[in-house]
Amino acid sequence: MRRLLAVLTILSVVCYPFLVYWGLLHLEPRHLGGLLLLLVLLRVSTLPHFTWERIRPLLPTLGTVSLVTVLVVATNQRFMLLLYPVLLNLALFLSFAWTLKQGPSMIERFARLQEPDLDENGQRYCRKVTVVWCVFFVINASIAMGMVWKGTLAQWTLYNGVISYILIGSLMAGEWLYRKWKIEPNRQPKSSTVEPIS
Repeated sequence: MRRLLAVLTILSVVCYPFLVYWGLLHLEPRHLGGLLLLLVLLRVSTLPHFTWERIRPLLPTLGTVSLVTVLVVATNQRFMLLLYPVLLNLALFLSFAWTLKQGPSMIERFARLQEPDLDENGQRYCRKVTVVWCVFFVINASIAMGMVWKGTLAQWTLYNGVISYILIGSLMAGEWLYRKWKIEPNRQPKSSTVEPIS
C-alpha cells in the first residue's frame, strides 16, 4: 500500500499539469483540489518511520501542494491550481538559496552522498552549480507565471508538463557533461604515501 501511494504521489507531481488539464474539463476546481489534498495526506500518513528527517526533504513539494489545494478547496478558483508550478519553483529556489547562506550548498549535499570527502574545489563548484539552479528556478517560475496570465490551458499544460521537464533535463545533462569533460579530468589524484623500506 505504501509503495502504491508513493508511486501515485510521484506521478501526481510529475503529471500534475495533465491532471489539472483533464480535471478542469470534467470537475469543479475544488473537487480536483480535494482529491490532490487527499492524496498528499495519505502519502504523508503512510511514510515509514514518520520523522522530521524523513519529512524535511519533501517539505517544499508537500507544503506547496497543500497550500494550493487548500486555497482551491476554499475558493473554487482554477487560477489557484495553475499557480502550483510557480509556487513550487519559488519554494525550490528558496530551499536552494537558503543553503547558499547557511551551507553546505544544496548540490554539495547531493554530491556528498557519493563522495563524502569532497575537497574545497569540489565545494566551490557545487556552490556555483547551486547558484545556477537558483537562477533556473526563478526563470522557470517567471515563465510559468506568464502561462497563468497570458497562456491558454493547453499552453500552460504544454510548458509545465513537457517543456519545463526538458529544460530541467537539459540543465542536468549539460552540467554532467561539463563536469565530466572539464572538471574531473583536471582534478589531482590524492597523493599516496609509501612506507619506506627499513
